[in-house]
Amino acid sequence: MNTRLRDIAEIRSGYPFRGRVDNDPDGDVAVVSMRDVIPGQPIVARSLLRISQASIDHVEKHLLEEDDVIFQSRGNRNHAAIIRGPLHGVAALGLYRIRPDHDHVSGEYLAWFLNQERFQRSLSNVAQGSHIPFVPRAELAMMRLPLPSLEDQRRISELHKLRERHRQVQKEMDDLTDKLVSEVTWRLANSSDRTNKLTTE
Repeated sequence: MNTRLRDIAEIRSGYPFRGRVDNDPDGDVAVVSMRDVIPGQPIVARSLLRISQASIDHVEKHLLEEDDVIFQSRGNRNHAAIIRGPLHGVAALGLYRIRPDHDHVSGEYLAWFLNQERFQRSLSNVAQGSHIPFVPRAELAMMRLPLPSLEDQRRISELHKLRERHRQVQKEMDDLTDKLVSEVTWRLANSSDRTNKLTTE
């Protein structure tokens, strides 16, 4: 079964801040920016900038919820990431907040699908602008996606998490191997140098 995104989720634009957003350690509202959206990595409150709630008009209309999907509307890659855990915050301009209808689709599945290479390529057909491509909200809403059962969506999400975890572990192993080889070869090189000096003496 295929369906349009607009039929299973609500899409809203990020908050239009006036000017640059500076971090306020005492702020009571978190701000999700473009740099926070990394495929395969959930967005959590502790990694975000903070501002005062007083600087946001009608903040209740813009607050994020757990399982919301944040989508980058600008740039050559339009990544998506899910909100994980409690988060009293808003998305900045240049992002869309996509709130799934949980009767039909999970946020995990939605974020996974939006990041798929084939879907990303299809966005080039609707993007506007040449210098910095932009995906209009209306065009994104009309995009179609396959909609398996919620159980199959869960399975897809779990397989994706396992793959991402495997990739992370593999990278950690590669880093450790690089450090080990570097240390051994360095010691070997210096050991050879000392041996040569003793021989010449």
